[in-house]
Amino acid sequence: TLAVSWKVSHLNYMIVGSSPKRKSKFMDGKTILFVEDEAKQLKYMQLILEAEGYRVLGAKDGLEAVALHRRHSNEIDLVVLDLRLPKLDGWDAFQEMKREDPGLKALVASAYVTPEVKSAIKSGELLGLFVKPYSVDRFLATISDVVRKSG
Repeated sequence: TLAVSWKVSHLNYMIVGSSPKRKSKFMDGKTILFVEDEAKQLKYMQLILEAEGYRVLGAKDGLEAVALHRRHSNEIDLVVLDLRLPKLDGWDAFQEMKREDPGLKALVASAYVTPEVKSAIKSGELLGLFVKPYSVDRFLATISDVVRKSG
């Protein structure tokens, strides 16, 4: 079992789960845009997802996420983003990417939930939410399920 913790502002978060042991050949070539302003968490999740066979584009703020999405929109299978981001918050970044790509598939990974996010999940605009701290195993299972369904 793998346990990793990091400090976000003045709060401690932890991801607990099993360390990935093998690459899934199915995931080779699938691309995830992972957006997180905490450098250690971003790096850790990139390593976890890459170990599972995903290609990961990492962004540290909302503006960088939108720019990466513009450059790679035809390659990105899923966007996973935090809501509290510098320069452009996660909700606004999501809305901008969605305007440019109405078929955008996205999940939110955040320590808080806004009414807009709840509504977007109910309507199907967002595929789901991970409230920090979250289980790596559950996170990876959900990502795998979403990517497989999106073909």
